[in-house]
Amino acid sequence: MPVPDANSLTAADQRKEIIEELKIIQDILLKQESYAIGTMQQAFVILAALVVALFSRNAALEPPMFAWLSCIVVLSFLYVQIIYRAAFHRARDRSHYLQRLLGNRVLQSDPAYEPFKIFETVNDPRLERRVVFQDLNNARFMVPNITLCIIPVFCVWLKLF
Repeated sequence: MPVPDANSLTAADQRKEIIEELKIIQDILLKQESYAIGTMQQAFVILAALVVALFSRNAALEPPMFAWLSCIVVLSFLYVQIIYRAAFHRARDRSHYLQRLLGNRVLQSDPAYEPFKIFETVNDPRLERRVVFQDLNNARFMVPNITLCIIPVFCVWLKLF
């Protein structure tokens, strides 16, 4: 069944569609956030395994190899997090747009509104510079990642001294 054009919808129908789309976007926001947190958890687990290998009696890893592997793990998972966060920000922007439309007490048919444009919103393959720098300035995002970067440096320092 084709999705009706925004111009052919009544204000009440458009309001219902916006509310339904907001519900879907809220689920997407929760999933994207949990994916980003999950990648951080995986990075901590892999880094913990590398630390164990560094400090084991058999010395399975030498400090330079540990440093290289840690850098690869941290940067790889940071990149994956940024991808998930970019989708999160695009979905959040769409949510704000829909909330502004609902904020109008008398909802006129907005010709710019395209019903259920969720797929195009979230699956944009471009990484926007605005999104990346916004997350880099966000302490909730950066503190765990800085911790991931400091742990290997501290472990190498402990191993060498």
